[in-house]
Amino acid sequence: MGKKAIICMREVQLWIKEKVTHSLFKNRVGILATTHKKEEVISPILEKEL
Repeated sequence: MGKKAIICMREVQLWIKEKVTHSLFKNRVGILATTHKKEEVISPILEKEL
């Protein structure tokens, strides 16, 4: 493998890492959003119970 090929491999690895990190971040934000939504729904019910 030439130097150019090694550089390309490294760039591809960085790109994949970036994509994976980004999608994990998006998933986490999505999970937080749904958790927050659930809290908004549950809170009034709990307040009525108390």
